[in-house]
Amino acid sequence: MNATIKFIFLSHIAVYSLAVSAQRGLEGIVVEHYYVSDKNDASDEQSGMTLKEGSTTYRIYVDLAPDYVMQVVYGSPLNPLKIETTTTFFNHQDRGNAMGTDISVNRLTENTLALDSWITIGAACGTHHGVLKEEDTDGSLIGGSKNDGGSAKVKGGLLINNTEQTKIPLSDADGMMLMKPERIVPFGLLFDEFKFTTESNALITDNGAWSVPGGVKGPTSSNRVLIAQLTTDGELTFELNLQIRNSQNGNVERWVAKNPAWDEYTNPSLTRVRPAVKQTVKSQKVN
Repeated sequence: MNATIKFIFLSHIAVYSLAVSAQRGLEGIVVEHYYVSDKNDASDEQSGMTLKEGSTTYRIYVDLAPDYVMQVVYGSPLNPLKIETTTTFFNHQDRGNAMGTDISVNRLTENTLALDSWITIGAACGTHHGVLKEEDTDGSLIGGSKNDGGSAKVKGGLLINNTEQTKIPLSDADGMMLMKPERIVPFGLLFDEFKFTTESNALITDNGAWSVPGGVKGPTSSNRVLIAQLTTDGELTFELNLQIRNSQNGNVERWVAKNPAWDEYTNPSLTRVRPAVKQTVKSQKVN
């Protein structure tokens, strides 16, 4: 499979794009540093793909105003959807899935499955919604003594690394809250092919989407909805296009990464670019 994945874009998106509200419901995109892998995590061989030490697991949340729900993540010819890394995305070949809803909570204690890369709208597994670790108040089901230690049977289990970036250990808060996920509907996506492979470094589509037509509200009062978990040892960049809906009046808003049309909005947080490379300029002797 090619490293760049493309899909057939169906006309259904237009159905959800008939009304655009003057009220703005997107407060921004939140990128959480969920976990950073250490040498013990990298020792596991059960995933079928090398997890490099120092890989970061990111979670991307859509931060919505109180009355809004998240409906669609999409790419179109005028606004392609792009999620990329400078290296590759970690994909758990043995037990992982392309969608968060398809991962069983009962298996998240196995090796490094909890670090798999996937997309979603709300769900972090088949029974729980994703939530920022700082908002997670019900403890953890994964990491440390709850983990099986992987192929090396590491004493004390895997997923125990704690860094300044991640702030809260996974063994204290797993970023999951018990809440039945909504079924995710693909537009032009073939689930059997829609996977991060061992060669994947980009998810790009100008004709595809994933959606929960009725919309998803965040599990806490902050109303942040998880749309992806991504693990990579490279630099993560993205250009996101979203559709959200006001649950009170039914009005719809479309938000694009750039070049908004008259019926669209944009926000700087929808685009994440590579940091500028600092150049060292050598001093020259002046005669």
